[in-house]
Amino acid sequence: MKPFGFAAAALAAFALASSAQAQNQPTPSPAKLAAARHLLAVMHTERVLDQTTAAVLSTIDESLPADQREAMREIRQSVIDAMHDFQPRLIEASAVIYANGFTDEEIAAMDRFYSSPIGQSVLTKLPAVNRQILPFVQAETPALLEKALRRMCKKTACSPEQREIYKDLVDAMKTATARQPS
Repeated sequence: MKPFGFAAAALAAFALASSAQAQNQPTPSPAKLAAARHLLAVMHTERVLDQTTAAVLSTIDESLPADQREAMREIRQSVIDAMHDFQPRLIEASAVIYANGFTDEEIAAMDRFYSSPIGQSVLTKLPAVNRQILPFVQAETPALLEKALRRMCKKTACSPEQREIYKDLVDAMKTATARQPS
């Protein structure tokens, strides 16, 4: 599997799993939902989503062979536009999940923190801090995936075909990681 194909498949699987989870949430009270929406606004969720989309697309682009980069550039704006269309639904689903996942007190405390100058400073610095962590995670991911797949095959007696698919997946991850800029 090519690194681009793997990345696209991983993003699609994540989106489907997230969508299914969001749809199975109970409806919170209007007041708690409003508090969660406010918290997400204070946390600049739209900006974070824009930054995350740009970072993912850049990472995919940088991991591709030169002949595939042009195709990625051609779809980049379409992906960005699609994410902008999706953001309101994602933020609303996030508000429901936050409202169901945190107590009123926790939401209020997070809101106070992220509304404070220190909280806003943390939100401003967090993307740069996370970018510094990403190379470590990327470097370790192929080995972690290989170990997880070995364990899974040991428990489920994978077929030779499955083992070959998993080997290709790990090789694709290693290739993508090797292409990452330092």
